[in-house]
Amino acid sequence: VTQPDSSQIIITYPGSSRTDKLVELQISITDSNGRVTTQSMGSRQATTPIPDGSSGTNTGSCNGKGRVLVTGYFSDGTQKPIIDTTI
Repeated sequence: VTQPDSSQIIITYPGSSRTDKLVELQISITDSNGRVTTQSMGSRQATTPIPDGSSGTNTGSCNGKGRVLVTGYFSDGTQKPIIDTTI
C-alpha cells in the first residue's frame, strides 16, 4: 500500500506461493471524513489466480488519515483479511 499523493492510493499484489488460489482482492478505503470506497482486483467467479505484480489505484480525496482494508477471496470459497492498516 502506497500513497504517492493526496489523490491516490496504490495497492500492489506482489504474489506468494501461499496465495496461489487467490482470485479476488476487495479493497475498501475509508477516508478521514468516513467516506468508504470499494473496488476489486480480480473476480470471485474466476478460476485463474490474480497475477503476481498486479496493482490497482484508488483515486479521489485521500487527505488526512485513512484506513485501508484488503480482503482476499480464494477459489475454494474462503476469504481472509490480507491488509488492515492506517495511512
